[in-house]
Amino acid sequence: MKKSILYVCLAVLFWQGAAFAAFVDNGNGTITDTGTGLMWQKATAPGTYIWEQALTYCENLTLGGHSDWRLPNRNELQAIVDYSRYNPAIDTTYFPGTVASGYWSSTTGAYDTGDALYAWTVNFNVGLVSGYGKGHDYYVRAVRGGQCGVLGDLDGDGVPDNVDNCPDVYNPDQADSDGDGIGDACDETPTVINLSSFAATPKAGKIIIQWSTESEIDNAGFNIYLAESENGDYIKINDSLIPAQGSASRGALYEFVETNVKNRNTYYYKLEDIDLNGKSTMHGPVSATPRLIYGNK
Repeated sequence: MKKSILYVCLAVLFWQGAAFAAFVDNGNGTITDTGTGLMWQKATAPGTYIWEQALTYCENLTLGGHSDWRLPNRNELQAIVDYSRYNPAIDTTYFPGTVASGYWSSTTGAYDTGDALYAWTVNFNVGLVSGYGKGHDYYVRAVRGGQCGVLGDLDGDGVPDNVDNCPDVYNPDQADSDGDGIGDACDETPTVINLSSFAATPKAGKIIIQWSTESEIDNAGFNIYLAESENGDYIKINDSLIPAQGSASRGALYEFVETNVKNRNTYYYKLEDIDLNGKSTMHGPVSATPRLIYGNK
C-alpha cells in the first residue's frame, strides 16, 4: 500500500502491454510516453557499460534541457517493449537504433540481496527479462520523471487505481508476494518447477551437472551459470537454452557436462529455469572440484 504511485502505474501499464503506450517525439533527443509521463532518451547511449557505469552515465546525462536522468527500473524498461515486434522488440519509429540485446535496469536481483551482485536486464531482441552479474557489459537508455493521474477504482476493491497494483481485478489485500509491483491477482502464472535434485559431480578434467524435476508447468528450458567463487560473477555457459523435457504430469532428468575446467579448482554453478513468458528463477549454487584421482581424462 506504500508503493509509489509511479511504480504501481508502471506495473499496470506493463500488464496492459506496450500497445497502449502513446509516444511523442519532443524533437530534442527525447521521447515522452503520455501514458506514464516518463521521458525517455531517444537514442541508445553510446557503447556498453557495466551496471555501476550505467548508473553513473544516466545520472551525469544532460539532454533536452534536463539533468535529472536516471537508469530505469525493470518495470519501466519493460513497459516500452513491444511484444508484437522482435529484433528489436520496440517501436523503432520513436526509438531508432535500438540494439536487439540487453539493456540494464536499476533493479537488483532479489535472489542475491546479500551481496547485490546481480541486476535485471531487458533484452530488446524478444523482450526477455533476465538477471546478470553487474560486471557484464550491456546497453543503456536513460529515463526521467513520470506522474500518473487519478484513475478511479475500476475493480471496486476500495483501492484507487493510481495506487492499485492490480486495478482490473478485485484485490483489496494488495498481495504482491514476489515484490515486482504487480499484484498476485494480476501476475502471470509463473513457471512451476518441482526440482527434486541439482548436483555437480567432479571428474578428472570435467564436471557433470545433473538436475531432475518431478513436474514442469509452462517451462521453456534451463540455463547453467558458472562462477569461480560462491559469491562471484556468474556467467552463462550453455550456448543455447536447454529445452524443457518435463510436463505437468511427469518430470525429467537433465545432464550438462562442463569440460572447460582445471583440476583442483573449485567451481560453482547456478541453474536458471525460464518460463514461456520470459520469467526466470535461479536455483543453487552447487559446487565441485575436479581432480585427476577421479580417473583418466
